[in-house]
Amino acid sequence: MNPSHLVALAQMAPYNEEAKVAYRSKALSFLRSLAKDLRLVKGEYNIRFNPGGIAVSGDATLHHDKFYLTFSEAGAYWHTCEGQKDYTGGRNRWVVGYGVNVKKNNLIREIQSVCFSHFGPPMLAPWEGGTAFNHLPDAYPVRNTS
Repeated sequence: MNPSHLVALAQMAPYNEEAKVAYRSKALSFLRSLAKDLRLVKGEYNIRFNPGGIAVSGDATLHHDKFYLTFSEAGAYWHTCEGQKDYTGGRNRWVVGYGVNVKKNNLIREIQSVCFSHFGPPMLAPWEGGTAFNHLPDAYPVRNTS
């Protein structure tokens, strides 16, 4: 499931208990899958769901020691943080919303490039959707040495 599909499901959840239950299940499953794909170590992160009231979808959150990712009907965003008690962190980086639509592999790549050094979790191998240079964000210019 791509992040945009999860947000679309979240947008159907306000005032619809069945849709909210389905969204919660898919969101938590997606976040567990993302944690596995990022090769996060248990104890260094938590996954939670805050259902909120009837008028909202609820917030599904993956909170790692170095980043915080949240999905809701408003969209999906992540930011850096300093531990699991840091609920404000760095600037919001939108994954879905405000004209942004990032695919799961690109989200993994972005989080890895910002939050983990070369000695952090391994990067995606080419057969997993990564490239030999997936630790570099797309914004880095390629230098022509000729």
